[in-house]
Amino acid sequence: FLTGGVSAGDFDLTPAAMKKAEVSLLLRGVRMKPGMACAYGMKAGKLVCALSGNPAASMTNLSIVAAPAIRKLCGKREVLTKAIRVRLAEGFGKASPQDRFLRGKLDLADGTVRMHITAAQGNVILSSMIGSNVMALVPAGTSPLAAGTELMAYLI
Repeated sequence: FLTGGVSAGDFDLTPAAMKKAEVSLLLRGVRMKPGMACAYGMKAGKLVCALSGNPAASMTNLSIVAAPAIRKLCGKREVLTKAIRVRLAEGFGKASPQDRFLRGKLDLADGTVRMHITAAQGNVILSSMIGSNVMALVPAGTSPLAAGTELMAYLI
């Protein structure tokens, strides 16, 4: 695993270094927020994962993309993270032009499966992972969300 240097700036040299190290690049970047910046490749039958240097982006990409790939390479039959339906306990005020994963905590109080969104949700804000046990998928093209909106979520 590598972190940092996978975006498109002048100092983002990790994909070029992977190529120079004869890693066969499989993909560079995914359409999700956070966690868009990444590069995946193979060398000598081994997966090489290069994740964002932004902590929350790296953790999201690891959970949603890398972990299922690793489970598959280990021969697991069930490779995807367990999915559940949740209702947002509070609204989320941003539109989502691409798939977005919100970090949060499950609340099963009264028999309803709710998710409380944790802290600020920016790419660099690791504190939003503290106590998080679920990530909810906000589909691309979604407007700001009201409390009570139902989303697909993945246990982490």
